[in-house]
Amino acid sequence: MRRPLALAVVASSLLAGACGGGGAGRALDSTSFEAARFVPELRLGYFPVGTGLVWTYEGDQNGVPSAEDVRTVATGRAILGVQCTGIEESYYVDGILSGRSTEWYAQDTNGNVWRFGEEASSFLGNVEFPSPDSWIASMSAIRPWISFPAIPRVGERFVGRRPNAIEVYLVSSTDRTVVTSAGTFTGCTELVENPDNSEDADIILFAPGVGRVSESSVASRSRLVGFSR
Repeated sequence: MRRPLALAVVASSLLAGACGGGGAGRALDSTSFEAARFVPELRLGYFPVGTGLVWTYEGDQNGVPSAEDVRTVATGRAILGVQCTGIEESYYVDGILSGRSTEWYAQDTNGNVWRFGEEASSFLGNVEFPSPDSWIASMSAIRPWISFPAIPRVGERFVGRRPNAIEVYLVSSTDRTVVTSAGTFTGCTELVENPDNSEDADIILFAPGVGRVSESSVASRSRLVGFSR
């Protein structure tokens, strides 16, 4: 998936809600977008974003070793009048750069993180090919959408629309423990992408104060191996 990363420092209200259930079946509403309702920085605990943050992941894709280097973009970008923060991800398969993307996010005054776009490309040798799935939010076409709730609740769903697809996410747990070579992470929130399609479901876990620590699907898996500020 192109994850709501993965994606930053835990607010006390988030920790208080992380253990709760509730919200079963509730769908988050992204139709009430207003540029004035956004804050300059992302401060959501499960979605840390700040200058100098770097995440490193290792795993495999269809049995072939894979790796990801993820870092925050130093310069922000204004989209629909909202100052957005970028997260750049580089993907390697068997040691060769296969893709790169920059995803743009902003946080509203209620603490929800919204996704404002993704600029992606793939590589064949040294040749870069822009992805047809790339998009930037606009008033006339694809709108921004909530990609991570301020206080995740089990059963919550949120939906985003890309140029050629719809992304559906389900909050399936808020108290998972994940063990990776980077450490043991408790109180993790688990999101399932495409929850109604077991063959295409993607399971992503986010740890408080760190962000994405694990991701797996039928064909691939990825684990956090390094995190630095």
